[in-house]
Amino acid sequence: MGCLVRERHIIELHAVDEPRNRLRRYRLVLGVDAYADVPYLVVAQWGRLRGKLRTRSYEFLSEEKALSCCRAILGTRKRHGYRVTHVDKRHPLVAWMESIRMPKDVSSDAQLRLFDTGSWEEARRPYPSAVADGASLFLRVADDEFPPPPLAAP
Repeated sequence: MGCLVRERHIIELHAVDEPRNRLRRYRLVLGVDAYADVPYLVVAQWGRLRGKLRTRSYEFLSEEKALSCCRAILGTRKRHGYRVTHVDKRHPLVAWMESIRMPKDVSSDAQLRLFDTGSWEEARRPYPSAVADGASLFLRVADDEFPPPPLAAP
């Protein structure tokens, strides 16, 4: 019985503009499963910070087409004012993002408190795991994994 090689590379982006009540988040995941019928999967997730995320996924047969899709999405997000808050060091697009001068943002405790309803550790929860289902790789996000913030008391 052989060992299956599965990888996923994550890029997390935020767009924060408090006066305009803009607290947005975008996550781009590149999944690779060399033994699948469709080995490359790009999953885009977006929504409000600390809220539920909407998801759209794209499947590709070649790495170049998957990376081209990621480049197009990142270019659009850059034009819309998003900043990179997390990227895997081994992500294939790290050098490309540096070449286009993709804006970076390292969240500090003070920034996080602006929209955090829980503790620092809760806000830095791990990303949902990639789950193998037959020959394909997909991302599953449980409803309780990113709960919406509680409503303020009247």
